[in-house]
Amino acid sequence: MNNKIRILFARNPPDAFDECRHFPTLKPSVECPFPGWCVEIISYLTEYLKLKIEPFILNNQIGELNWGSHENGTWNGVLGFIQNNTVDTACLFFQRTQLRAEHFSFSYPITNVKPTYVVHSQHDEWNIWNAFMPYSPSTWFSMGVMLILQTLIMQCRLLLDMYQTLLLSALLQPVADNPFRDAREMVRLIGSQRFKLITNYIGNWYFEELHNSNVSHYRSLRLAIAQNPIHIASTVPKALDKVLKGGYIYPIQEDSIGMQMAKERCGAGLVFVSEGMPEVSSHLIFRHDSRFVKLFERSIIMNLDFVRRTFKKYFHSNFKLTKENFDNNYLTKNLTERIGHHCKEESSFSSYLNHKGRWHFGINGIELKPLDFGSMFGVMLVALLGLLLSFLAFCAEIYYNRKKKRLMFRLRMRRALAEQAHLTASAQVFVKQSVQTKIGNRLQSPTIGEIHACFGEIYI
Repeated sequence: MNNKIRILFARNPPDAFDECRHFPTLKPSVECPFPGWCVEIISYLTEYLKLKIEPFILNNQIGELNWGSHENGTWNGVLGFIQNNTVDTACLFFQRTQLRAEHFSFSYPITNVKPTYVVHSQHDEWNIWNAFMPYSPSTWFSMGVMLILQTLIMQCRLLLDMYQTLLLSALLQPVADNPFRDAREMVRLIGSQRFKLITNYIGNWYFEELHNSNVSHYRSLRLAIAQNPIHIASTVPKALDKVLKGGYIYPIQEDSIGMQMAKERCGAGLVFVSEGMPEVSSHLIFRHDSRFVKLFERSIIMNLDFVRRTFKKYFHSNFKLTKENFDNNYLTKNLTERIGHHCKEESSFSSYLNHKGRWHFGINGIELKPLDFGSMFGVMLVALLGLLLSFLAFCAEIYYNRKKKRLMFRLRMRRALAEQAHLTASAQVFVKQSVQTKIGNRLQSPTIGEIHACFGEIYI
């Protein structure tokens, strides 16, 4: 039985790095600890199956690999080499689509990957409204309605306590520099023509699913690009150049060369958003009649622990994966220093690069920053509004108090004058003439105590 397998190797980091002395280097060593994530997997699987690898090296430039497209009934690129029996498989991971499944066989899933959107970050250095971020505009409006319609004391106490709890975290968070938070917002931006989709490979599984799938995400995005067509770039670097200029969104996947090259440009202001995207499985791909399909299915199932370990090594272990680090042989350093600006990524794949292109991992995708004027402006604005309202209320209270005093003074004056007339009339009816004379004399010259008793409000 032939124990050889022909495998196509292409320069496509992180699947296969070309920084080692020989390409392809099938096993990691001290001199070459990272030959490639796919290289390590396929080398381990073939060793388990006791197969000898016959490498077929594709002389492509990094970022310009032709994965394969279906044109005029035939396949070109990498898939073309597999279809015409030049090689048995390729050291690349493919996603299953309906068109590919009609012409090729897929191995047992190696891993799951999630699509990620690359977009240029927003340049708002000051987020002066961050004090209002704990609640959305609709929540603020609802709070105002509740404060007016319901018991003010209870609602003020409850809502203020909730606001104070969330305020500090809102102030400490960095300025949101991603134009959208998830796939749903991205579709709305495409539909409003504020952004355009861009790709260097329209045959990618994502765009095939976009044209054929009935999943809600693809269906809504299909409607959005009807009036805003996809822009096609010739290479990955040219697609990233367009993204850096702004106005473009670049769909890639987390284990692709596009992600690798995008993270090396981190200092230019790229952000990565994968929230709301479905995961898809990755496979080795073979011809329909290939004898290796069954062999590799068993090999993959028996070595899933090694697959997970290798994926973690390349994507979740804080290693710096750039040519500079390969040349200087310090890949095993852990990222303890942070220099310059970092790429921000809103996904579970929470790894960042600094402005030199080195890998950097944050904590849950959040990097805290010190409080500055921009952060505190919203709090000061809230305090200023509160002081202004308090001052207006104080002025209104003074005005009301003065009006009240003047009114009370007039009422008491009228009462005092009326009491004198009533007293005189009563004396004329009920008392003797001598008593009436004494009352009249007393009214003409009242004592100090009587003056205070009648007109005491004058001295208040």
